[in-house]
Amino acid sequence: MDSLFAPPHLRRRLGTQEVLARYPELNCDDEQYEDSLPDVPHLHSVLETFAQRLTAETPAWEWTEAASRQVRRHPIYAGDEYDATDLTELPTLTKPMLRRHPRPFDHLAEPTAVIYTDKTSGTSGAPLDLAYSQQFMSQSLYLEPIKIMMRAGLTGLGTRPVLSAFLTDNPSRGSGLIVRNPLEGVGHTLVVHIDPNDPASLQRVGRLLEDLQPEVLSSKPNLFRMMLDRWGGRSPFVSYRPRLVVSGGAMLDDVLRHALGAALGSPVTSSYAISEAGYVGSECPHGRMHLDLSVHNRFEVIDEYGRPATTGELVITTLANSCMPLVRYRMGDTVTLADGCRCGRPGPVLRELRGRSTQIFDLGGGAKLSPTRYMKLFELHPAVLEYQLTQTSDRQFRLRVELEPDLGAAQRREALAAVARYIAAGMPVPVAVDCAEQTFDTAGAKFARFRSEVQHA
Repeated sequence: MDSLFAPPHLRRRLGTQEVLARYPELNCDDEQYEDSLPDVPHLHSVLETFAQRLTAETPAWEWTEAASRQVRRHPIYAGDEYDATDLTELPTLTKPMLRRHPRPFDHLAEPTAVIYTDKTSGTSGAPLDLAYSQQFMSQSLYLEPIKIMMRAGLTGLGTRPVLSAFLTDNPSRGSGLIVRNPLEGVGHTLVVHIDPNDPASLQRVGRLLEDLQPEVLSSKPNLFRMMLDRWGGRSPFVSYRPRLVVSGGAMLDDVLRHALGAALGSPVTSSYAISEAGYVGSECPHGRMHLDLSVHNRFEVIDEYGRPATTGELVITTLANSCMPLVRYRMGDTVTLADGCRCGRPGPVLRELRGRSTQIFDLGGGAKLSPTRYMKLFELHPAVLEYQLTQTSDRQFRLRVELEPDLGAAQRREALAAVARYIAAGMPVPVAVDCAEQTFDTAGAKFARFRSEVQHA
């Protein structure tokens, strides 16, 4: 595995203080870094396993009595149906089941010193509460970019001042964050806020990337699409060429893939992750999605009747996160399994992944909006159960909101007004928002939180 990383004399990594001296607006969570230091041996072990399984078959994982004992501490698995001794005889778990359960996971009973909590983004229904053990959080923070690079066939990792940069339009990140990596051989990851509608923001991020030369440049496809539009389809950089461009969080179509590769002069790969389980897989140099068995235990594909299938819904079993183990969890994405891959690497590989795409609103006059900036709405306005934002003309929107049923009339009016203000404030240009209450059925696949009824040329 050491051959995958650059030898010490070729590394040009910058320390945290050096990055902060150049960019004092960035922040660094030193407490999280310190909490992660005891996990370094575990991280090396996981990465070693990942490297081995790039070339060696993974032994089949079995549902054992020890695995059953591990998950039965959590209320969601307390029923008699989990007495089965074969994994495929256990029930599947869905997001609606987790939402309905008053306390699916008993986080406080877990033997972990630090527990991190979060919520899903809410793109597939009201957000789920999440909890991560310290070890699982360390894996997500520090190993994901390395795994993606290794799966894409890159070697000599760790030669540049920082390892990777993830661009986000989520304003809750502030100006940006330095994620210090405790592993030898690689540099830091940057999480950087960018506003594609603001030329000053684009220039600031451009200067940072030119200066720090991250090996990997990552973002979501909708944000990449908006940046390409601002760049006029050409590279905005003079000297910066990422070794790898990574798109994740939604479907990457071939048109965007080719446009990104042409503009940035770099190979483009797609990664697959969900908030509930972290990194799930990424593409090899041949563009096939390989699933990760270095952390996760088993993947299945089932049809609408729950039977094994070649094309169907992807189901994951992963016990790595002791605070939130997932047993036969239905991921909501339709996939088609492949018989293998030209790269020759073993393990489960997908021939097709049909996940979700993210709407981009065209507001006219060159102004565009990616609604991922509204990811914190449920957290900021907890009375909101669900909402739907529909563009009815260039700068007019219909906002429908489902509220907690126990709110009084005055509270309902105040909540609706607050949500409408939040939506309008997030727009790059003034818009009109028609806001009212509505109840939604989100159980089916047809519900879309962000919609547009506007046809643009």
